[in-house]
Amino acid sequence: MGGEAANLSSSTNGYAMTTTTHAPIDHPSLRTPPGPWSNAILVEPGKRYLFSCGLVGVSAEGVVPEGIEEQTRIIYRNITTLLQQAGMTMADVVKITTFMVDTNEQASYSAARRPFFEGVKPAMTLVQVAGLVNRDYRVEVEFIAAR
Repeated sequence: MGGEAANLSSSTNGYAMTTTTHAPIDHPSLRTPPGPWSNAILVEPGKRYLFSCGLVGVSAEGVVPEGIEEQTRIIYRNITTLLQQAGMTMADVVKITTFMVDTNEQASYSAARRPFFEGVKPAMTLVQVAGLVNRDYRVEVEFIAAR
């Protein structure tokens, strides 16, 4: 099992669960993730889940900024707001799926996302797509949180 030390509340199949209701799962036969994510996350039974729609980088006024960095910041500010409305934090995010038009922008996306995930390593998937519903959108993100 990987992850940071935490207060243990229970154990499921030998995997220690943290007070945040989930724990990263790993195995020596798997490649260690080279970035800020986990191979898998185990969620303690009986917890609440929050599933998002695909979130894009559009301001509340409907403005789509140029560039993936500002679009990413808007997305993750909106994720933070949704989590707060559900009584959760970024530490409760267990899965992120990112749809990106141009994976050459991944470094810029990662730099803009990084401040939102200090010490948090959810399972993540990055998918390159031919386009999103609005041609000005550079990135779309879905998340699952559990608490």
